[in-house]
Amino acid sequence: MRQQVLEEFAAAEGVVWAGILSGEGFIHEAVGADSSNLEGAGSLAPAMLDASDALSSASERGATTRVTALATAGTLVCERLAPDWHLLARLESGANLGLLRIALSGCCERLRELL
Repeated sequence: MRQQVLEEFAAAEGVVWAGILSGEGFIHEAVGADSSNLEGAGSLAPAMLDASDALSSASERGATTRVTALATAGTLVCERLAPDWHLLARLESGANLGLLRIALSGCCERLRELL
């Protein structure tokens, strides 16, 4: 069922790949074109989210659940699904981030129910 939820999200225009990662960055589910790059990014994504969470807490803004990294080659989005689970997605450069964030939020809600 988690795979199906990921496949529906990955089918959205502008999504290159998406995956569910453990807290240590190990891939448990992956979908999309050239998801082989997910392994390298996946090992760093939870640490990126944890670092952002620490900065947010230090500034008294509360816990961080999503981090977005913009680059010329595309966008990486990491969202905490549960304490030891994350969703990582790579989006195409120039993709409609507003629409994809809405799709991502729906995907994450459904995945949280399945974890």
